[in-house]
Amino acid sequence: MIGIAPASLIVGVLPVTVTLLGRRDHGAVPLARLVWPLSLVVAGIACINIDVFTVADSTPVSIATKLLGLGCAVGALACWTWFAVENARYLQRQTHFSGNEWSVLWGVVTGALGAGLWLVVAVMPSGSLQAPLGDERWHTFWMLNLGLAVGASWLGNGLWNAASKRLPLTLSGQMIVFETLFALLYAFIYDQRLPRPLETAAILLLVAGVCWSVRQHADDDTSGAASIEEKAQPSVH
Repeated sequence: MIGIAPASLIVGVLPVTVTLLGRRDHGAVPLARLVWPLSLVVAGIACINIDVFTVADSTPVSIATKLLGLGCAVGALACWTWFAVENARYLQRQTHFSGNEWSVLWGVVTGALGAGLWLVVAVMPSGSLQAPLGDERWHTFWMLNLGLAVGASWLGNGLWNAASKRLPLTLSGQMIVFETLFALLYAFIYDQRLPRPLETAAILLLVAGVCWSVRQHADDDTSGAASIEEKAQPSVH
């Protein structure tokens, strides 16, 4: 309804929402030190929203459709925020599964749900859901799903789970911005165009905000380590 780039950038607010929800978790940097980095991220999201409503589309879209599209993106943001936070907290609490094992378990459950859905579709009257497709389209469909299953569902989720297990929420939340950047890259390739000025500004602001936040975490780790070392040294009287 609003295009790949705006939808990706709205979901790209995840670094802010995850950081806010994880501000009381272990290893979190005080929120006061993250105000300016997060402000850059918010400014980036503002840029993309301005772009959505000011750029003339080649195929006109009504304001109501754009608003509905923005609402869907915000709903996706809420779902992803809840998932990222609860998944990270669970992985940090339990010691039974590695990040890769947890990803494989996701695959098993998703496969079971998919098989159940397939059975439901199979018993429905032929042609009730869509027109018949040729063998070439089905071949493309299965190859695409295989690529997504291996590259995104298994490898991508395995790496994300490993990061969630090792990093505080206020930092792992910031890492999600790279999902947004790659989504934008794929969108521009798909649309065969370069980013518009406001989209470029949004990208730069997002990257700057996350890099600044990572720096704040690094400074916090350094000061914490120095404090521990100082306490460990024997007193001289």
